[in-house]
Amino acid sequence: MDVHTKLIGDRCKVCGCATNACCKRCKVVFYCSEIHRQRHAEKHNEACLEIEAANLNVGDAERAFTHNTGCPERRSIKGMVASIHNGKAPSLENKCLCTGQAHAILFARFNLIRAYLQVNTKCSVANACNVAIETHYLGRCDPMVIRCITANLMIRVGNNQNTYDFIKYWLVNGDQYVCTTKKPEPFLDIRDADAFEPCKNLFDAFEEADMDPPTSFLVPLALLKFKLLADIKQLRNLQLLRTKLPFDVVYLMKPFFHTTDIMEKRKDIRLLDTVSGYEKLIKTLEDDLDLLFEIVGRAFEGQYVV
Repeated sequence: MDVHTKLIGDRCKVCGCATNACCKRCKVVFYCSEIHRQRHAEKHNEACLEIEAANLNVGDAERAFTHNTGCPERRSIKGMVASIHNGKAPSLENKCLCTGQAHAILFARFNLIRAYLQVNTKCSVANACNVAIETHYLGRCDPMVIRCITANLMIRVGNNQNTYDFIKYWLVNGDQYVCTTKKPEPFLDIRDADAFEPCKNLFDAFEEADMDPPTSFLVPLALLKFKLLADIKQLRNLQLLRTKLPFDVVYLMKPFFHTTDIMEKRKDIRLLDTVSGYEKLIKTLEDDLDLLFEIVGRAFEGQYVV
């Protein structure tokens, strides 16, 4: 799971032009000139101060944390977060996690995510996503239930494959484990899962328990499936044009007819040579969307959206 999504530059909050100059305090709102920064200062000041305060609260909470007696992990929270790489990371032991100090860290991080999202720029969403994933690794049993918003953040950042891997992990594995530093279980370790697999394959545990999967995962999953469906239909339509366009033209255009990083890695699908091959994928995706909309609809009717 990519923890540190980085965006170089953003767009001016006033005029929308590309720029690398950001607010010196919050570092997530960008302005192309000092004039535009001053023009937007009144609207931005409250949110900027909230981000600054939330960052300070996170720092204070993490510095105040001490590990439980007997815990094999002795590094600071900052050191633990810095060691997160490619899904391999330490976590707070269960005894450490069930303390007021640990809860203060998780609560401060949740407030920082909320502060970032109030600004609503590409950079602020990326920062919120990074904080959310770091927090998952620290407290793997996720007492703040941050997983309910993480998939949506990952989609907004553009990490579609990571989003699917994240959703699949939680739907298949759930949270039935204890946080430990002695021998931590693999966590968020699904990589490059097949996003075209039928959704029902992910719901076995919920069917056995006679429950519907949580809508906080199903809504972003439906959005992913819809994006893939749009890409596949474009490729199908291009394949239909082969009778009117030279083969070389169609072959050269196909690699660019997609909008997601999932399709970027699926050369086998992008270069399918038959309309029937695309039609089969379209049928699978449409069936998935019908199932997802049915489950989400039941949740909203019963008012048990989670």
